[in-house]
Amino acid sequence: MKITGVFWILCLSTICEAYLPADLNFDRSVNFNDLGLFADQWLLTAEPNEPNSIGVGAADYLIAASDSPARMKAKADYVCDGVADNVEIQAAIDALPDKGGRVFLLEGTFYIDGPIFPRDYVHLQGQGMHCTTLKGTTNLSSIPIILRTDTSWTPVERRTGPDNPSCGVHLSDFKVDGSDSWGKGIFFRYLQDAIFERIFVYKTSHTGMGNDLHRNVVYRDCRAEECGWARDTYPNGALRGCSGFGLGVGAWEDEFCTVSDCIARNNIHAGFTFESVKSSGLPCQNFEFRSCISSGNYVGISIDAHNNSVSTGERIRNSQVSVTNCWVFNNSTDGILLNGYNHEIIIANNFVAENENCGIYLTSDRSARNILISNNIIRNNSQQGILLRTGNASVLGNQVFGNMLDGISLMADEADISDVVVANNTSWNNGVDNNNRDGIALCGSTSYGLNRLSVTGNKCYDSGGTPSAIFTAIRDSSNLCTITTTLQHHYVTGDSVEITGVIQADFNGMFLVTITGLRTFTYTKAGSVGSSSSGTAIRQPSQRYGIRVVGGMAGLSNSFFTGNMLEGNEAGAFYSDNPNGSNNLITNNKGYVTENFGTVTGTGSQQATLHGLSSIPTVVLLSNIDDGANPYQSTAADATNIFITAANGKDYHWLAMVK
Repeated sequence: MKITGVFWILCLSTICEAYLPADLNFDRSVNFNDLGLFADQWLLTAEPNEPNSIGVGAADYLIAASDSPARMKAKADYVCDGVADNVEIQAAIDALPDKGGRVFLLEGTFYIDGPIFPRDYVHLQGQGMHCTTLKGTTNLSSIPIILRTDTSWTPVERRTGPDNPSCGVHLSDFKVDGSDSWGKGIFFRYLQDAIFERIFVYKTSHTGMGNDLHRNVVYRDCRAEECGWARDTYPNGALRGCSGFGLGVGAWEDEFCTVSDCIARNNIHAGFTFESVKSSGLPCQNFEFRSCISSGNYVGISIDAHNNSVSTGERIRNSQVSVTNCWVFNNSTDGILLNGYNHEIIIANNFVAENENCGIYLTSDRSARNILISNNIIRNNSQQGILLRTGNASVLGNQVFGNMLDGISLMADEADISDVVVANNTSWNNGVDNNNRDGIALCGSTSYGLNRLSVTGNKCYDSGGTPSAIFTAIRDSSNLCTITTTLQHHYVTGDSVEITGVIQADFNGMFLVTITGLRTFTYTKAGSVGSSSSGTAIRQPSQRYGIRVVGGMAGLSNSFFTGNMLEGNEAGAFYSDNPNGSNNLITNNKGYVTENFGTVTGTGSQQATLHGLSSIPTVVLLSNIDDGANPYQSTAADATNIFITAANGKDYHWLAMVK
């Protein structure tokens, strides 16, 4: 060897200057993974009389592609010819001892005509996801490129099962290209103690990385893009099996899987989907998605419990699943979707924006339990920011704004909703679509109602009416008016904005705007082509009510609304179609006065007294100051006054309340 490995690890930061850019594995960061790859590449330049010096051990093999550099081919144990390269790869895997080892795939493209079957405790390692490619060919029909399952796709002697899982497999640092083949990119069933890292799965006809039935499995720094292009061949255009990452569960009670720092973009179904695939009746549990990016997919992240137990017919639950610190944006339906019997789910600290349906959507299932949606930023989605069609959930501390429909919505149209806490959220400037939606909307139906809701400490407001800044405006020949503000405008596409103060009067008026930048937006108005003019833009309120309750025939009961700040909304602070309800408490909400008191001197006949409440009082109490008579209830009130009949000359305290 030229020099000891320890010395070179210490010197790599200097040596990398000759190999810039130093991001050798193209993961957008320079770290010890890049240093390790550098060491491998540098050591391959060893003198001809040296042994293989990539750092391989006695149980490791080097495989060169047909287009690998000549110096790498000279060191390789196997050299592929570009035809059925899976044969050489499989031969190297099978040549390893029972205790396993490593197979290094050197720089280049390997053409795969048949599936590769990793053995237990084997590490299949490339030189980086943009350096080493496994490319499926047209001869690979309906079979994944890397495979080990309990199905007929896998030879009998290599098959897995619940008592014989694939153990200790480690795949890293290569690309799987399925653009010319037919099938999944990577598919394991019954998998234990495995690691997948720095793998890029690209343009497979079905799911990119579609592994089922995990125990202690880690996915780290992987990518899946443009997978699932065969969707149109499915019956009725079904989407299952067309995701970037499709992870199935349900084999063991102690399953555990972590997906971290992974990216899913432009896949036909979900970027990431987690679903029950076994009908064993076992809960599907212990999965976490952390620090991932999901963009341009049909659904961003899907947690789906859709199978029934064979023995009992009951739904199998997804349990103990978390989605944290993820970026989920620009997906064509929901950002994060929870479907079915989900139990003990945490959705926290995520950025969820500009999805074409809801930001976070929890579908109806009476069995759902213990859902926490906390501290997310949810903005500019085309429907609700958060939509819950089931109860037993806590929605805490989220920032929800600029969504086309309601900010936070509970909708009891398919089942009763009960035991929900909505607390300490900020929901503002929602309802952008038609000015007919609310900060928090709680909706019953003719068959189902709302029960045991706690709505406390939320801030629901609309910032409309505040000028953004002085601007310059100009119109082109297509009647498109372009506004450039002096400061950031904070508008979203679809906002209603009043333009005033422009000398050319036909610029002025109320318009729906399209956002083109932090300081620019456009609208269309017929008129002559204009030179630059100045004026003021004033965004109009879009959020109808701070909180709106529509109880339906089943009504609202045993719920309380307290400590909320409800100001600046277009139609009002709080609306309820059944404020009397059953055992409800609405009190101490800023912007919505539900309790007031004062003093009145009786006249011997009915007299009107302003109560100052935001709604018609449901209770009015009087107490005679002079003789301490017991309080009694007044019999009349309207939206403005209470009507009191009291003894002439006697002083009374009055207390008016909405309950």
